[in-house]
Amino acid sequence: MAKKLVAAAQQTTNKRFRQAVITHFHGDHTNGIQFMGVADVIAHEQCRATMAKLVSQPKPANWAKRENWADGNEDFKLALPNLTFSEKMTFYHDATEVELIYPGLAHTAGDTLVYLPNQKILFTGDIGSFGVTPLHGSGYATGVIKTCDKILEMDVETIVPGHGPVGGKAELAEMRDYFILLQREGKKRFDAGVTAGRAAADIDLGKYKTWADSDRISTNMARMYSEFGGTISPDQDFPAFVKAREEYTALARR
Repeated sequence: MAKKLVAAAQQTTNKRFRQAVITHFHGDHTNGIQFMGVADVIAHEQCRATMAKLVSQPKPANWAKRENWADGNEDFKLALPNLTFSEKMTFYHDATEVELIYPGLAHTAGDTLVYLPNQKILFTGDIGSFGVTPLHGSGYATGVIKTCDKILEMDVETIVPGHGPVGGKAELAEMRDYFILLQREGKKRFDAGVTAGRAAADIDLGKYKTWADSDRISTNMARMYSEFGGTISPDQDFPAFVKAREEYTALARR
């Protein structure tokens, strides 16, 4: 996909990439950077710290073969950011102003919003997910809701989400309300001693049930339970996700 992106950009603009901005550390947003030929990779300092841990782990020689992802012959490399920022960073490409904004804890602990103020365009990374159920394994529901509220107050017309079609504030508000629904209904069940998997199966998603991958509610609820219980951290709790998924699946089949 990264190779296709490079080819499409060159066909459209006849220009090459000079910089890559990482919105967060998840592999579907970082793994292809090695093919872009950029001089600089920019990210929030917490994003780089997380990626540095991944780089230090044992790794295969090649990317695993996967249809539409990798042919199995590419060298396995992770493009560790060489430029970081803490709160805000601004740079210019000719007359184009680009603002990098750290929103606080949101989809991960180290997200970056990319804002083009003159064009009124905002790239949200996976803080935005339009028409597709967000996958919230590293997220902070309270932070996502707060960030969405801040974006809705910004001078923005076009919002490019991490997943789903390009939209605007209406689509962002709709996605924010998904988290409000899960947080409100999940907290009731958490306080009542209901498990995360059972809570996920019990909650009526309403219109969000028609969104792609609606069963991600089990992972999302397990993550929210760690937030409710005060045990949340930047690390993903995979055993909790598996447990919630298994219980949710068993109950959903009844």
